[in-house]
Amino acid sequence: MPQQTFKIFAASAALTFAGALSASAALIDFTDTDSYTLTADGASGTTAGVDWMITPSESGLNTNEAGPGPVGNLAGENDGLGIGGDEISTPDQFVTISFSRTVELTTAFFLDLFTSSNGGFNAEVVEVFEGDDTSGTPIATLASTTPSSEGVGFGTLETSIFGTTFTFSPEASNDDIGRADFALAGIEFTEIPLPAGVLLLAGALGGLSLIRRRRK
Repeated sequence: MPQQTFKIFAASAALTFAGALSASAALIDFTDTDSYTLTADGASGTTAGVDWMITPSESGLNTNEAGPGPVGNLAGENDGLGIGGDEISTPDQFVTISFSRTVELTTAFFLDLFTSSNGGFNAEVVEVFEGDDTSGTPIATLASTTPSSEGVGFGTLETSIFGTTFTFSPEASNDDIGRADFALAGIEFTEIPLPAGVLLLAGALGGLSLIRRRRK
């Protein structure tokens, strides 16, 4: 039955391809506190059907800093997530986000991320780690290009990192006006559509098996 075999594989391939194309980036906007649950010990929510949880390195997670208003795709009602009385600061503060399933981290947004305004380039730098351990080598970094005398320190890190847990920490540097810090303003991620494709392929193989049985 070559024709039936071809039809099954063609349908499976088309559905798998369509499933991959249907995946789109979902935004978690930490500058919009109405879109998730926030406590001093963490933040949580569900975005595009994926559950997530933010855990700070110490109690005191907050959105205390006033926001700049809409910036990029963000509401900007506040500056995003900080720890203690201010932002996420060196030497030992960080936040970890855990997802209920594997995702692709595509973009991270930051506010209050500055560089020096005295002609040098002493920039605040965000480090991104896979998992919840900051002792290793970061898998991505973003150095500010906004002078501390200008703007709101909006930074965008575009990347393609796969996993369930990511940690954001400031590098041990500063912007000449104090210790290094930043606010985590938002995250965009894409859910990996592989499971759907695998199920479709399994269905196609099951159909082939059924055809073979009938031919015997």
